Order: sequence, then structure tokens, then C-alpha cells
Amino acid sequence: MEFGQTLNELRVELANCIGADKAEGIPWSWVATTVSRILSDHSSGVARAVVLAELESAWHQYTSSEEQDSAVQRTLGGFFHRGNTAPALTALFELRIVALEQLAHTSIWMWRLSGSDTAPKGMLPPRHSASKQMSAFVHQRFYPMIESAEFEGFFGGRRALYLAGLRGTACEEELKLLPTTSAVFVLQAGRDARLMRDFFGVEVVDNQPVLAKEPAFDAGQVWGVVDIVLQSGEDHATPHCAVVEIAVCPAGGGQPRLVAVEFRGADISLAQAFHRGDCLGLVCAAAENSSTLSYGAQTLAFVLPAAVKVPEATATGVRSPRVWLSQLRPETSGLTLLVRVMAVSANMPADNEPFRRAMRVSDGTAACDATVWGALAQRVAQLRAGQTVLMR
Repeated sequence: MEFGQTLNELRVELANCIGADKAEGIPWSWVATTVSRILSDHSSGVARAVVLAELESAWHQYTSSEEQDSAVQRTLGGFFHRGNTAPALTALFELRIVALEQLAHTSIWMWRLSGSDTAPKGMLPPRHSASKQMSAFVHQRFYPMIESAEFEGFFGGRRALYLAGLRGTACEEELKLLPTTSAVFVLQAGRDARLMRDFFGVEVVDNQPVLAKEPAFDAGQVWGVVDIVLQSGEDHATPHCAVVEIAVCPAGGGQPRLVAVEFRGADISLAQAFHRGDCLGLVCAAAENSSTLSYGAQTLAFVLPAAVKVPEATATGVRSPRVWLSQLRPETSGLTLLVRVMAVSANMPADNEPFRRAMRVSDGTAACDATVWGALAQRVAQLRAGQTVLMR
């Protein structure tokens, strides 16, 4: 394919521009999707030099975003600095719940929070992170968790969680944190086995979570494996929305489907809590359509960190070498494929989806069928045999 050859050449030229020893250090899928976006932005035509210049600029932005996990704050020390230097409302904190208590003669709940015990790979834990503690008012969204028998003991044992939108206030001569609705609770495979089974129908087998049955009750739950994280303004994400794409498998097995989970407004920072290979669980998820959910006004979010990091992938889900159809294996995910269309089927409506089509595609090494749903199925109907498409 001529476009495939062009991508290979641009990858090598980009490596020369940034002083990289080898082009293999630049993810092929990132080059493919970025070049496609650049060409879409210049639909009337663009010089190759302009494509390379924009590609280099995008690479510098991409490598900066790859390091953003190190920007997750793991200590509350920023609230104790002198002067007007309080952390931004968009900052994401990874913290621990030291204690949970109810204010005397009130219905108000408080968390006692401390810094996290963890640190990003290659970094030392923040100094004195455990010694910096603050009391935080718990938002009423989380009161049902505190008062429910299903969550008994959940907030003990230094439960880890991610919080955003934190603001400090002077209260009774003590600096305390105001309530926030932006939270992701960190699960542990052994400790939270019962909760995952009852709420999400998940059983942990050989340290791997598996959807084994229907949940004990219906509360708008969804459980899936994180495939791609798109920060605000990146690719399909809008400037005011971050997207976490997850692969959801039906209980008992079956074909997984991709579902986009959107985090908007003050909750955008929460997307940084998820990485490829993690499991994301939502309770009371807000449904936008058949393939899109959002962190809504009543949603509870959970993350089960991956036991083993997914190889040959970055935190944003792109692989370094190009993947060919002949290399595909069952349950392979996070792919970017450059293929040629051989045929497109007629519409095949499913029970809960009015639009569904199958595509026969080939990349010269093998051919396979791909099923697409919803709005994408409507767009695929316009494709013709012989056209080259990039699939993510």
C-alpha cells in the first residue's frame, strides 16, 4: 500500500528530526493516526514538509502527555504552602483514607486523608507524604456507600483513591478540604472479591478478573478492561471531555464491545487514574447512547489496576511496531490496522442496535472480517472495495 510506505518513510524522517537513534522507538500506530488527522485537517492538499513539521510538533506534545502520570500529586503538602500557591482544581491526587468519622450530633461524614504510599516508576515517593494529613468533608454522593452493608469495611485499611477538584478552607482553626464529587476508588483483587462479585459479577481467577455471572442487582453497572485513554482535546476527545475506551465482555463469554466512558468538566482529571490493562467499574453510569457512557451526577467509579502491565504498549494504548492481520491472536486489543476494503455487507440490525455491518478487509498478509456498530456502521456503508482505511 502506497500510504503504508509513506507512513514508514515519515516515521524514519521524524526519528531523524528528533535525534532518535532508531525509528522503532516511535509507535507506528501513533504515526498512522496522527498523519491521518493532519491529512483530514488539510483536505484540499498539504505539502510533505508541512506534514513532517506538524508531526514533529505533535510528537513533542505526545511525549509530554506520556509523562503526565508523574504529575499526579501524591501528597497534600501543596495545601500547606505559604502564599497563594494552592493546587489547581484540575489537579489529580492519589491519596489514602486514614480514618472515617461522623461529626458528633450531625449527619456529616469526614475522611482523614494522607498522601499515597506509591510513586510513579523511576521516581522516589514524595518526602513526608504520610505525615501530611487533612480532614475532608465527604460529599453526599458517597454517603450511601458509607451507610450500606455492602460496603462494610470498604473505607478501612488505608483505602486508596483518586480525587480531583480539591479545595481547602479554614474551619475551626484547621485547614480542611471541601466536598468533591470527583473520585475514583482503587480496588484490590483479594480484599474486594466479594464486592466485585456482587456489584459487577466479576470473579478473580488466577489473579485475573473474569465476568462470570450477572450482578446481584441492577444499578447501571458496567465493567471493562481499559483499552485507550484519550485526554482532553486528544484525538476523539473534545477540549472539554476526556475519554476512556473500555472493552466490555458479556457474562459467560462472547464478543467484546468497545464502550467509551466520558469524563467532562470538573471530572476530566479522573481519566488520568486509568491506564491500559486496568479494569474500570462504574455504578449508576449515565448512558449517552448504546456505545457511550459518562461519569454522571450519581456515578461511582472504581479501578482495579492491572496485575501485569500490558507489553508493547504505552499508557495511551499504542504499540511500537506495526501489527499485521496475520499476527492477530484471540483477545488482542489496542490495535491500529492499515487495511484495504474488500467488501462491505448490508445492514444487519441486532437486538439493541439498529445499525451493524461487517467488513472484509486485507493488508496483504491475511484477510479477516470486522464488525462495526452504531454510527460507525453508517459511515462504513459509504466505503467501496479497494479503499484504504485506518482502523483503531
